[in-house]
Amino acid sequence: MKRILFTFPFLLLVFVSVSTLQAQAPHQRSRAVNAAAHAATYQQKATYKEAELNRLKLAYDSKVGAEKDAAKAQILATLYELFDLAILKREAQADVLREQLRSISSNTAYQAQANEITQLKLKLAEVEAQIKQRKAYRDEIVARRLTELL
Repeated sequence: MKRILFTFPFLLLVFVSVSTLQAQAPHQRSRAVNAAAHAATYQQKATYKEAELNRLKLAYDSKVGAEKDAAKAQILATLYELFDLAILKREAQADVLREQLRSISSNTAYQAQANEITQLKLKLAEVEAQIKQRKAYRDEIVARRLTELL
């Protein structure tokens, strides 16, 4: 269920990105596609890390003593990697939004659509604020996830 909740906003962002790419100049389009591709790559890496985390969790349950502590350290390291991948994915999404905003602002055909520009600016500010907040609470978020997992 968590995977679906994380994947849906990403897919929505990619859909919006691709739909607005048609109105962009070729060099702008390639930068936006590149940022969307980076976000997809980070999502794929996160999926693999989630599978590794599940494997480590199963191994943790079967270990005792010092082996259990070592397994917990591996789980913690994997959680930090997952957190960093999530931040990278959000930063790539912010790059896509910045590129969309830049292309819309520079395109005279879109000048009449000030509402869309304002919405993109708000969405970009929201994503940047989320990134900043999550980075500030990185250790706490990972520790809470570790507690929930174990």
